[in-house]
Amino acid sequence: MSFKLVYLSQQDPQWKNDLLGFGDPGDTIGMYGCALTSVAMLVSGHGYAETSKTLNEKLKAANGFVSSGIRWDVVNKVHSQISLKENINCENIDAPLSKIDAALAAGQPVVVRVDSSPAPGLQWHYVMVYARKGDDYLMLDPYPYQPGTAKEDLLMARYSRGNPLQRSIQQIIIYQCSTSGGTISTGGTTSTTPTTPESASTTTSGPTARVKVELTWGLNIRSSTDTSSPANIVISVPAGTDLLLLDADGPSKIGTQQWVRVREPGGKEGLAAAWYLDLVSGSASTSTTTSTPAPASSNVQVRVSSAVTSFLRIRSSTDTSSEANVVATVTAGTLLTLVNASDESKVGVDGQWVRVRDPQGNEGMTAGWYLEKVAVETKPVESAPATNPETEAAVPSSTKPKPTPLMLKVSSAVGASGLNLHEGPSSDSPVMLTLKAGTKVRTIGSVKKASAQLGVAGQWMYVRAPRDKRGYVPAEYVTLA
Repeated sequence: MSFKLVYLSQQDPQWKNDLLGFGDPGDTIGMYGCALTSVAMLVSGHGYAETSKTLNEKLKAANGFVSSGIRWDVVNKVHSQISLKENINCENIDAPLSKIDAALAAGQPVVVRVDSSPAPGLQWHYVMVYARKGDDYLMLDPYPYQPGTAKEDLLMARYSRGNPLQRSIQQIIIYQCSTSGGTISTGGTTSTTPTTPESASTTTSGPTARVKVELTWGLNIRSSTDTSSPANIVISVPAGTDLLLLDADGPSKIGTQQWVRVREPGGKEGLAAAWYLDLVSGSASTSTTTSTPAPASSNVQVRVSSAVTSFLRIRSSTDTSSEANVVATVTAGTLLTLVNASDESKVGVDGQWVRVRDPQGNEGMTAGWYLEKVAVETKPVESAPATNPETEAAVPSSTKPKPTPLMLKVSSAVGASGLNLHEGPSSDSPVMLTLKAGTKVRTIGSVKKASAQLGVAGQWMYVRAPRDKRGYVPAEYVTLA
């Protein structure tokens, strides 16, 4: 099902005076409900009719607010088909526009935060972007009360503040809807004309790439790289589909932020987003147009982190809402092999999934943030030089400084609901303990890293809580004690 634009305004008289979440008196939807309304437009566009009012009530029932601030991941408790994939804070760095473009290419609109006023400082405001147009994005802005989607509204025209696009966006919220995607129906508001695809190749065999298994919405193959309109979509193919790479440099593009020319099993050709593809191991080129072989299968080994206190699941997909897709379970210290060499950069990175093979030959997806790289050549522990975790410079073990952990406390912003301590750096990870406001915890690991994370939305901190429980908490809900 394609995404259809639905406009809602936080200023709608039907709900503008409603109290937002569990906020203080005066924290109304009309005043602070831009995030809520942007999500309501996103949910409604995927076919699940909501208004700012109805979603506000449903999220409250699901404990989906901290005061008047929305808890992005709780949307999944209201609509299980819609899950939070990434929450990227880019207030002090260039926004990774490629991630927005990739989501839009897959028919998944994105909520972003901008600066709503030219006054000094940041005045947070959220809008929903649904198409790329040149060096700008088309958006639905919840603040003005102007029902309808026929008129184009460009982000930069209103919120650039003299900055380039990548500096005009301070936060990116990416959701994935499992029941829709592929196209975003803009109702004819865009006017970009697709370019003519290259002439069909005579290649009949050669290196192939596979649509990533986690791409549950499927992948569009287009006649051009324009993602602002469904008019150039040649065909949509499901996750797991093998695509023939038609250009000599095709294998080198796989996994990068580039487009690659492909042919699907039915013979249709076009351009696909290479970052949504994995190179099929051992696929050799026998094409008359290229002799570039596909790389050999990965032999990179990784180890299950000691942070895994029970076991780590290997799944057939990245859906964590059910145990039905669990292929195998492994414990801390288990050596796994990366199936795709391109996944090596995802090891140890929060929110990234990798494809692995366990010692018994079971293959599937697992959480990359619970893995650590294994050195090609390991030395006995007793002969390895000690390192300072802050500088990575070798120092004598006798003088190795022990970093003093930060003492933190749970912010009062969590209210009576408290703050959950999770097994992993994700709201989908099992809850170990609920901490009341004011509860003190200590950081584990690099103090430098913890200091940089403190108070930052979208970051998870590894801490030691009462009863010696070790786990992860959202960095935005803890402060220095």
